Amino acid sequence: MMIPLSFRNSGLFLMLFLIFAPVVMAGTSSNQEAKLKVGFIFNFIKLTLPAKPIADTYHLCMVGNSPLYKELIELNRQRAHGKYIDVISLSSGSNALQSCDSLFIGKIAKKRQLITIIDHAISQKVLTISDSKQYLGQGVIINLKQLGGRIRFDVNLKVAQQSQLALNANLLRLAHNVLK
Repeated sequence: MMIPLSFRNSGLFLMLFLIFAPVVMAGTSSNQEAKLKVGFIFNFIKLTLPAKPIADTYHLCMVGNSPLYKELIELNRQRAHGKYIDVISLSSGSNALQSCDSLFIGKIAKKRQLITIIDHAISQKVLTISDSKQYLGQGVIINLKQLGGRIRFDVNLKVAQQSQLALNANLLRLAHNVLK
């Protein structure tokens, strides 16, 4: 399979972003941290080939509670995969997931509800992203974290493959941990 040139360039952009823009979290405000995480999320979206056709717009959905939501809205009207991004806030239910191309999962109080949402996301071939460390083991594909004063991320490759999503090799190379 030939990877489109823009997809390869996105990988280069992420690699340069991660190498030349290290973030020391100790002196960083929570607003700056949120903006950096949203930058990572934007690149994750660009570096993941969707398994299903994208409609007129790329739908980035949000569920649960997270301080990132205010910053995620800034991705509205950015472009990924040749489409404009539309950020959508969902109720805690999983019924609307079929319209989502990616899903940011904030804190969800009930574990059963989280598992239901993740199971539906996998069946709908949705890229799942979170910043809650315990969610990676629950089936989230990409999880942001702080490590050594920097923002890093882990990838659950097994779940990405179950969802039939193609992750860019540079994304996998830059991940702190890749679960297989």
